[in-house]
Amino acid sequence: MKMKAVLLNSQGQVLSDLNTNLLFRHNKNNPCSLLTALQSKLLQESTKIIVLKYGFLVISESTKNNCFWMTHNCGLFSCLTTLAWSILELQEAKYRITEINNSLSMSHFKNSQYCNSYNRLYEAIERDSTPLVPKTRLKLSTPYFNHHGNYSEIINNLLGREWIKNMIESYMKPTARIKNKIEFLSQKYELIEKNALFVCYRGTDKYKEVSPAPIEHYFNESDKFFDNHPKGRVIIQTDQEQVRQEFAQRYDRKCCHFEELPATFGTTVMHCAGMPRQHRQEWCEYLIAAVIAASKCTAVVTHTGNVGFHVAMHALIAGKAVTQMDLFSNQAYWQ
Repeated sequence: MKMKAVLLNSQGQVLSDLNTNLLFRHNKNNPCSLLTALQSKLLQESTKIIVLKYGFLVISESTKNNCFWMTHNCGLFSCLTTLAWSILELQEAKYRITEINNSLSMSHFKNSQYCNSYNRLYEAIERDSTPLVPKTRLKLSTPYFNHHGNYSEIINNLLGREWIKNMIESYMKPTARIKNKIEFLSQKYELIEKNALFVCYRGTDKYKEVSPAPIEHYFNESDKFFDNHPKGRVIIQTDQEQVRQEFAQRYDRKCCHFEELPATFGTTVMHCAGMPRQHRQEWCEYLIAAVIAASKCTAVVTHTGNVGFHVAMHALIAGKAVTQMDLFSNQAYWQ
């Protein structure tokens, strides 16, 4: 059957007729069986495909379904940041998303590499979900915001908290299984009952992207917190086991970490560190739950990076104090 799909960019310019190189270009490891399934299920009817840098929107004229296929395949929150960029680009071009599919993305965070796990993490999109326009009209280019930039400026002024809230409610609303894990972490570690400082320190390979602040800078911010909250506690969330140990040695019983999340002594990023495939979905769910649970703490100290951005995003819209490290030559920036 000859496919009738037309390839467009987000400005509506025709790129070319559909060919199999499209999907291979986005994910070189995409097996032929998945490509065949995509073609037979989605593309054998009158369809438009809007091609973005980090995915493509398949518009079915018969079902009126606009399915966005994510194609970025690095760290979990890197994938979610590029999804936010794509949502912004499609919104600017007045395309609506009615479904999100991560079969070609997040492969390090699924028990079955090429399954679509998105709706295990986030609820299905309601048909009438329409995000608000960002606070500041953004130039049509990718990325729309710098995930290594000033998070207060991005969240409060560039995008605006209302847009962030609406984006989460529409496209990243946690499912019941994620909410259960958020509640579990909140109760187990008494995030609400006790004044808690959530410290997010990104180790392993993060030095390749930013110049990480010395651990002493995180200690300084933690000490300031304890000056104001003598009976408080610090939750250290990090992929670096050495940092866990240094925090535990310094703060003793006033310090703990989420035992549900792994750490390493090495410099290999966790999703490439050889975790058994059967444990990856559970790990992914706890990662998302931990980032959202952080917003229940009294205050947050976070690094600059994709995880740090999402930690700050949830904490700021919850009205919590956020300190961003690694910004402005490793100086702490209060928000």
